Amino acid sequence: GRTLLLKSRLPMSMYTIGDICLRGDTTPHDAEVGKQWLQHAAENGYARAQLCLGHTYLRSETSTPEQKQCGVKWIRFAAEQGLVEAYIPLALMYQHGTIIPVNLAEALHWFKKAGDANNPHAQHMLGMMYEQGEGVEVNMKTAIKWYSQAASQGYTKSVEALTRLSQRGENAARIALLTQVSSGDDRSGGSALPAGTTAAEDSCTTTITTMTSTT
Repeated sequence: GRTLLLKSRLPMSMYTIGDICLRGDTTPHDAEVGKQWLQHAAENGYARAQLCLGHTYLRSETSTPEQKQCGVKWIRFAAEQGLVEAYIPLALMYQHGTIIPVNLAEALHWFKKAGDANNPHAQHMLGMMYEQGEGVEVNMKTAIKWYSQAASQGYTKSVEALTRLSQRGENAARIALLTQVSSGDDRSGGSALPAGTTAAEDSCTTTITTMTSTT
């Protein structure tokens, strides 16, 4: 039971129980019980539980401002442990000032960590920041590099960005597009999150994106 799990400090098991309670797959949906289990797992250092716990605070309509700040804290803890799925939500919050003050340097830092982990959404966001000079000096070469990496995974928005830049006369963008065509890559869109995440994790970035109304 709960006492045995707490004594044995099995955070992965605690997280699993919490996720099941939140989703209601095999038990009646019980958000409060699920959050309690996630809290236990998060406090024991389990990064996925930290991300999901942070998300439950952020998406709850009854969360106080202090609880939403707590949600940001848990997502940052998960990101600092190297959980790639936490990078983009954290970056978006810093970029748009959702709950926490705008900090474009932090946003760039976390987008870059996700981009270096080959996340096409982050790569596209980096392309936008370098193209628009958001928190950095405008650097079209770097922007096209990030757009190209996302486009190589079939990320549609980055393909569209390269097309737009090519039509504007950016030769590097035209070359990147030709490379995409010659590679025969016909995928329609990259995934913003790695496969194998839970329903709560998968909706985390969606929730933050909706809150920030990002492009």
